Amino acid sequence: MTFAVDVIKFAKKTGLRMDVVVRKFGFDGFAGILLRSPVLTGRFRGSNRISVLNADLTVEPEGSSGRAGSARAGDTRTGGEEAYAVNVLSTAQAGTDIVLSNNLPYAVPIEDGHSGQAPVGVYGPVLIELQASVDKLVGETKREIP
Repeated sequence: MTFAVDVIKFAKKTGLRMDVVVRKFGFDGFAGILLRSPVLTGRFRGSNRISVLNADLTVEPEGSSGRAGSARAGDTRTGGEEAYAVNVLSTAQAGTDIVLSNNLPYAVPIEDGHSGQAPVGVYGPVLIELQASVDKLVGETKREIP
């Protein structure tokens, strides 16, 4: 709730359209999750989903190395995932929920720190970074606008 309120304050202070702000933070969150996702086979990273309004509970099939174009082990680029996120976010408007999810059975243990590649989880740190980004932007905007 606090995160949503801060984004609204930022949009009002900057005069940016709220749907643009919502899409930007949704995209930044998804990109951050992809970059923090541990990679062994690529299935976890490929099973990260972004959706509008309701969670996308699909996952990549067993033996999959992720969606076509998604980053592979050791690759820090988001590849085809950027186009996927932009497409999904094109319908996001002010007031709609953007849902970031991963429905693999081992997603919760990874989030709880049971991965050497992501010892503090994936989603939690990204949300903290997004909140800090909003706080910083709102603070800068307050100094610039009388």
